[in-house]
Amino acid sequence: MAHHQYHHVDTGDGACVHTQPSWLHSNWQHRDGIAPHSVLPGVEPNMQMQMHAFGETQRTAPLLVQWLTPELVCTAICIAVFLLVLLVVPDFWTPDTTPSGELIDAASRLFPVCNRSWQTAPPLAQKELGGAARVLDRPDIRSFGFDLGGSSCACTLQWDREQYWQRVFYGAKYVQPHVLTAYLGIIMSHRWQWVLLYKFLNEILEELALGVTGRWALVDNFANIEPRYDSLINDCLLAALPFCALGCHMVFALALPDPLEGPPLQYDSASAYRLCVTFSQYYLLNSVNNFFRKFAHQSVELHPFGVACDIGKACTCALQTLALLLVWRMRAWPVDKFCKTAVGLLLLWIPFVFYPLHVPHNEQIAALLAFALSGFYCSWRHFRCCCTTSFGMLFWLPLCVYTTSLCLYLQLVYSTSPFITPPSDTFYHHWKTCGISAQHSRQQSCGAIVN
Repeated sequence: MAHHQYHHVDTGDGACVHTQPSWLHSNWQHRDGIAPHSVLPGVEPNMQMQMHAFGETQRTAPLLVQWLTPELVCTAICIAVFLLVLLVVPDFWTPDTTPSGELIDAASRLFPVCNRSWQTAPPLAQKELGGAARVLDRPDIRSFGFDLGGSSCACTLQWDREQYWQRVFYGAKYVQPHVLTAYLGIIMSHRWQWVLLYKFLNEILEELALGVTGRWALVDNFANIEPRYDSLINDCLLAALPFCALGCHMVFALALPDPLEGPPLQYDSASAYRLCVTFSQYYLLNSVNNFFRKFAHQSVELHPFGVACDIGKACTCALQTLALLLVWRMRAWPVDKFCKTAVGLLLLWIPFVFYPLHVPHNEQIAALLAFALSGFYCSWRHFRCCCTTSFGMLFWLPLCVYTTSLCLYLQLVYSTSPFITPPSDTFYHHWKTCGISAQHSRQQSCGAIVN
């Protein structure tokens, strides 16, 4: 018999049959469709218990999985080709390159004393430089060296913890693609270990690309290298971990089928084929994330509603929902579960597509709202399906986390005294500063660097 993965099954009327999630395994799990207390004819009860405890039952050929048919695989290839063509078409809008007369030398901006002699310049006052340090008997030394590998820089002799957290939460960020990569990875594979491994490997490869190709993450100019807090705190701690957890909760609450249900994966061609199909479907959804770049952050202001709509991200959201529907049909999963999953996905997109007109849009802070909105919906589905079981009543535990996320968002955006204040100096806020910058956030100065 095939080895089945067990979940709670949503019956549609609020009731559910609770079974074991795919990522939780134990020795008492049902095997071969035989309940733990069923009776095997001709076998003593004690021997039956031992057989169930150690899983000593025979397996037969795996059940036919509907989405592993040649027709659907060909459909997947056609969709991938269509998506590739769509992504290589010219951009609909391109950001203006900063005029050469408006470029600002970062050293002159960040180190104004560089315009004078280091020996004759007076020491910077403590009030002018938060978290300033000093070298005993050497007031002329105001910097320390930092090794970037292929280059070096001099940093101000200071460490301001408030400024650190300001730069973590405020400013131009590449948050939305990281959020969707983690969340959809769980929906498509049900394996959080694989998704986290992929996220960490992605950060390693981004850094390694500088040494191999001389470009950050294979596409950006070397001068647009991410800060350490961007790679470790923003991309991993604040994006990968929480949204992997949200995806796991969504899979459980909606009782989504395991895409790799069937015999255990082995080192054979059949297992490789199943993995390739699953990863190809995930790649199809994940590659849609960067479609918004073709619109160069163009937005439409909806004054009656007091919000602005990011055109590129609205189109990307619609395209990703369509791609999810196609994958869903390829897997022959129930349509009602697609509708429930699509609602959670749309709630996740809303804070990145729409943002208040009178409040600066900071994607890392918007991610707090996205986590809360999709999490509230997930908790509601959890309660509605499993409220009659003791395990289902634990829905309030993640609900507290989602509520905390919403409170943090409201405090940072609408409070007159947020616990992390917006920085007064927004020099580094500009998109793609590349070490030189313009004062207009819609321009990019990377195009001025030729190497």
